[in-house]
Amino acid sequence: MEYIRLGKTNLVVSRTALDTEALEKAVKSGVLPESEAAELLHAAYEGGINFFHFPPLDSPSSRISSLFAGVRSSVYFAVESNAVNGKSCEEDAERMLAFMQVDYLDLYQIRDPGFVPRPGGSDGLYDALQKLRDAGKILHTGFITDDFTRLQEAVSSSLYETVMTPFNFLVSQEGLDCAELCRQNDTGFIASHPLAGNRIENIPLAFGFFRKKENVVPMWRIETKEALTQILYFEKKPPIVDEQFLKDLEAEKERLSADQRNPAFI
Repeated sequence: MEYIRLGKTNLVVSRTALDTEALEKAVKSGVLPESEAAELLHAAYEGGINFFHFPPLDSPSSRISSLFAGVRSSVYFAVESNAVNGKSCEEDAERMLAFMQVDYLDLYQIRDPGFVPRPGGSDGLYDALQKLRDAGKILHTGFITDDFTRLQEAVSSSLYETVMTPFNFLVSQEGLDCAELCRQNDTGFIASHPLAGNRIENIPLAFGFFRKKENVVPMWRIETKEALTQILYFEKKPPIVDEQFLKDLEAEKERLSADQRNPAFI
């Protein structure tokens, strides 16, 4: 497994990270037995994955996250909040701490409320983050958005240590510029929807694309053992990014971009 420093957080995370949302939805709907989800997460950890993302508390995060109790110091949890004010921001953090049965959250991310929260704002969001951090309940702060303009604002403000946004090889030049802006500002860049909601089916091309973006950490949504095995395989044996690879990548981008049913994001 390859590991990189996640921007100014100084967290050393696996280049292959895991978004648990699909797993949790499968468990909650009864499609996937909780025991199988546990086995998959253990396999991910044994395969070298140490960075896991958890959605808001409308899903059974506590049951899945508790599986990491014995290895808490070896893994990093990124969680998110849909809070729109300081009070709900603090309440979300406290609920997540209790549900996950942990003393602190490695990365606490605010999902875009329509603006970039700043210190002293009437919404109180950023001040709540600072309060939680001062109390040792969160270690690092991040901002999640689908809007590249607000992403650039958040990065340029230097208020957030990481940003998370939909990012894959179908992304526009503006998205590529955002990744470069994060590199220049030492802001951790987390890519959600690396397969564009499963619209991208060529895993080797997707994986090779991210290997070219050395500061980008893709959060893969995996809900089967086969999918995890495939991702871990390419982690061990990444595609060779040569001239033929680049030609194949451009051809696939053109094919998918021409199909109006296959937008880059969901």
